[in-house]
Amino acid sequence: MVTLTQQVSTRTSIRPQAVAWLAVVGLLAALLAWLTVNVTNDALLPNDQTVMDWVSGWDLPGLSGLLLMVSALTGAEAGLVYGLVGVSILLLVGKTRGALIFTIVAMTIGLVSILGDYTLGEVVDRGRPLATGNHSTPSFPSGHVFGSTVFFGFMAFVAIYHRLEMKLLVPTLAVLGALVILVGPARVHEQSHWPSDVAAGYLLGAIW
Repeated sequence: MVTLTQQVSTRTSIRPQAVAWLAVVGLLAALLAWLTVNVTNDALLPNDQTVMDWVSGWDLPGLSGLLLMVSALTGAEAGLVYGLVGVSILLLVGKTRGALIFTIVAMTIGLVSILGDYTLGEVVDRGRPLATGNHSTPSFPSGHVFGSTVFFGFMAFVAIYHRLEMKLLVPTLAVLGALVILVGPARVHEQSHWPSDVAAGYLLGAIW
């Protein structure tokens, strides 16, 4: 009886890793809620304009072109291309089950990204930094940053999970990480989003 009780107790106990993950997610959610409330109460946060002026003023040789390329590579159209290419490659090598799973995961990521972007966007209803820009969607949060963090983060997870060879894993993670890191500054540099929009996008992506 004692042995059985101990086994049941061991199986139903909460692992420290799970508690840690829940704590991290809770912290990220709290930060996102705090940021959302502050942006809702004040459309322009105190440091938004200052940070935007600083980032948009970056004038290093080739930087503007690099950030424009990053912005293009992390857009919804590019994501659709990545998905089609990935499924096509899997089908060509005979990985039908892998292609199906990839499609389902990609569609789920896309749906969650759109829902997260538009749900908060409609609630906050914040305008874009450049009123003359042809953006019809709300500024908060940044869908570019949110979608990129989720998609490229998932691709990095897949590469690690399937134990890609080190000579391929390192450059793959470097490219994926660079895209995630640079997409935020790219959107601010183009003045398509406020810095707080980008911060919210990263928080949403990290939670997901």
